[in-house]
Amino acid sequence: MVTLTYSKSRNKADIRRTTVKKKTTCPQFNEYFQFVLGSKGQNSDRQTYYIEDEFNIDLGVSIWHDDTRMSREVFGKIFPGSFLGEVKMPLKDLTSGTVHNAWYCLRRRESWKPHQYDLGSLRLKISYTSDHVFPPEYYDDLRELLLQSPDIEPITSSAAYILSEVVDHRQDAAQPLMKIFLHHNRLVPFIRSLAKYEIDRTADPHTLFRGNTLVTKLIDELMKLTGLPYLQETIKATIDQICIEHKSCEIDPTRLKEGESLEENMDSLKCYVQRIFQGIISSSLLCPTNMCEVFYALKDIAHQYFKDSSEVRYQAVSGFVFLRFFAPAILGPKLFDLRNDTQDSIVNRTLTLISKAIQGLGNLVSSKTLSYGLKEDYMVPLFQYLSQPSHIEAVRMYLDIISSAARARTQNVSGEAPIIIKEGTLIKRAQGRKRILKVKNFKRRHFCLTNQKLSYSKNRGDNPLYEIPIEDILAVETLQEESFKMKY
Repeated sequence: MVTLTYSKSRNKADIRRTTVKKKTTCPQFNEYFQFVLGSKGQNSDRQTYYIEDEFNIDLGVSIWHDDTRMSREVFGKIFPGSFLGEVKMPLKDLTSGTVHNAWYCLRRRESWKPHQYDLGSLRLKISYTSDHVFPPEYYDDLRELLLQSPDIEPITSSAAYILSEVVDHRQDAAQPLMKIFLHHNRLVPFIRSLAKYEIDRTADPHTLFRGNTLVTKLIDELMKLTGLPYLQETIKATIDQICIEHKSCEIDPTRLKEGESLEENMDSLKCYVQRIFQGIISSSLLCPTNMCEVFYALKDIAHQYFKDSSEVRYQAVSGFVFLRFFAPAILGPKLFDLRNDTQDSIVNRTLTLISKAIQGLGNLVSSKTLSYGLKEDYMVPLFQYLSQPSHIEAVRMYLDIISSAARARTQNVSGEAPIIIKEGTLIKRAQGRKRILKVKNFKRRHFCLTNQKLSYSKNRGDNPLYEIPIEDILAVETLQEESFKMKY
């Protein structure tokens, strides 16, 4: 039980309780509590906290032995448990902003009589920080100064860029900057300015956006913020299956265990990789719009600087999607809310191999030649399987879709090359809108969906009979097969 006692009268306290650790004489709680301090009076200053009050705060940690089920359930928890001892520490004795490591002995309550037996000892690790947040108007000037950064030339002299340089870790600046610019719809212009600066300093397009710069950190934070539901839709089902089936997919001959078959492990690994691959490729239209806007900006700027390289449009996007988004999520599913448990060595090894394969997909589609450049020879058969022309073309199509102008909410897409997303034969019902014969007939038509429009014609290759621009499509719904007693 953690108790924070404050106010000058010492009669106000805030209490937190940990969960009960059963069947152990050496419990480790590892729980985090946050206390919000404030005056709880009835006057107008009930939400006001004075900084000098922190010197009147005591932190108490007490240990209790949980009583039996009879005490908890029958008597309605009126008995809190057996008191074992406590530690009290004034916060004025702790240094703000640093980790406090020390040993403390459990003490009896002051009102208790001395015991003749030792109460034992309690080891605590305490970190105390104090954050003071001012009213919003105090930050207006700073916010406006940061939001002007995309228009500053050179970008390195902008307030946001300078902030990322003066902090100890660029990550500490990237996360709040991303949220500020995203909230005010200024993230894409800011990333454009940073990308232009970085591309201008890059001679080889194959090394584009591979460092831990401000622009890469901003995009990483954006993908973490908006991309978690996207990961749930694409790869979670397969990762769950990998953890449940618990198959060995080791393909390194030097690490095979007795009785394992290299061919069977390779087949299992290919099956898992193929499912992950299909989940990613079939989900292009589910990619969050904010991510698509950024990908389109990166592809557009990279193409302007490296016009002679046809692969640069894939290179600018694949490094983020595969190397910085899908691969880390596969390697550490718990960090991306895909799993709650910790995987064992067999599952971790399988996820590591799949993560390497997904990273390789991004490199294959952005290279002119299929040069694997692998340090592990045992990975070559897997990459040969992935480097089939159908796989490479599917990945390129996926990258084109998630970085297209239409997916980036840009209305003017006439200058972008059309990308066929899906086409095939469907049965279309006429609406019966003719003045004379209002017949609702059914006709077989060839439909084609691109990144610009949905159209249909009598046969494949014929001129379209009707076209609907993508921006005019407001809704899509599922039509049940029994609606008109006709298939498709």
